Amino acid sequence: RKNAVLKAAELMTENLQSTVPLVIQGCWPEDLESSATEATLANAGTRTLVRNSNGLIPDTWYPIALAERQAGTSACKVFTIRGDCDTYSILINFNPKIDTDEGLGSTRWYYGLDTTSQSNDPDFVATALHEMIHGLGFSSNIFIESEDGPEILTCPGNQQIMHSTGTLLCETNDI
Repeated sequence: RKNAVLKAAELMTENLQSTVPLVIQGCWPEDLESSATEATLANAGTRTLVRNSNGLIPDTWYPIALAERQAGTSACKVFTIRGDCDTYSILINFNPKIDTDEGLGSTRWYYGLDTTSQSNDPDFVATALHEMIHGLGFSSNIFIESEDGPEILTCPGNQQIMHSTGTLLCETNDI
């Protein structure tokens, strides 16, 4: 798994240049959806979002990895954020059930580094690369839906906002 994630990172960095290191955390939580016929292979996102910092479009959310890249330095040097400076920029959750009969029956992750699975098994490298790109900002912060309904969020300035289907995160565009 580690070698496959490293291969995905290698493929990504062949085309993206940055002086800022990108730290990715991979997890295998047991709560990703899975059955014998359908499953969530993985999901990913940025560790945090920033806005209204030098060099960024005003009043626009940026995933931390992109904001750091735009600034050319680690966020802890240019932005006021909470958290540890040595923490990850992108979190990827992989479905561990894919390697068991509980997740898609006999389907297993293909861990080959050549990205040419000889079966219909999901390619771990391609999935990791796909998820890394989400963490860089190819995603949206529009609230889609929740089983629990709308959520009340505390936004910058301690403003309470109702986040419901179709609304922007804290009523702010994302890059």
